[in-house]
Formats: sequence, structure tokens, C-alpha cells
Amino acid sequence: MVAPSSSLVDSPNIDPHLNGQLRIWHWTGDSLILDWSEEWATDGETAVWSVGLRDVNGDGGPELITGGFVGTVDVLDYKIIGELPPGTTPLKSQLRIWHWTGTILNLKQNEEWFS
Repeated sequence: MVAPSSSLVDSPNIDPHLNGQLRIWHWTGDSLILDWSEEWATDGETAVWSVGLRDVNGDGGPELITGGFVGTVDVLDYKIIGELPPGTTPLKSQLRIWHWTGTILNLKQNEEWFS
């Protein structure tokens, strides 16, 4: 079982922000066991909104695909007026391809583009 999410990082040394998070679990029949947790941050906020499972490279094994965004969340309000407030980063879409070996999660590709 794969669960995408975002986690709020709140520290006295940095501004609160969201990190991307991907967790892999397995079901024993009685309980869920966490096999792997991967968390990453980019410039501003990072959020994972979708996850897929498909053989994208033709090797016969499935890859995990995550999609989401990176940047400053409140920028959405400013897209209408065409100006960004100082210190903000425009939102970019993010697509990542991961490979799960059964014990280790490896990032194979990361692409980001302005939405």
C-alpha cells in the first residue's frame, strides 16, 4: 500500500512549511506495517496530490509515480493580478518516478515546470 501526503514542518528555526511525503506500507492481515517513509522539501511548499503504479520504463516491474506541486502556496491569490509578493516562489508542478526494490525506495526521475 502506498500513501502520498504532505507533512507540516514547524520549527523555531524555520518558517512552517509543507514537505512532500511518500510512505509504503504492507498489511499483515491484522495490522499495517510501515516499510518505508520518504520525505523531501523543495523551495517553499511541497505537496503530493496523487500517486500511481505503472511500468513506465518497460522493464516488466511497476514504478511509483507521484504528482504534486512545489512553491509558495499563497501565490495562487496573486496569479490573478499578475504580481508576486516579495519572497515568494511561483508554483511549479512536480512529477517524480520512484522504484521500490521491496526494501529500498529510489528516486529515478524528478521533473518540475511552471504551471
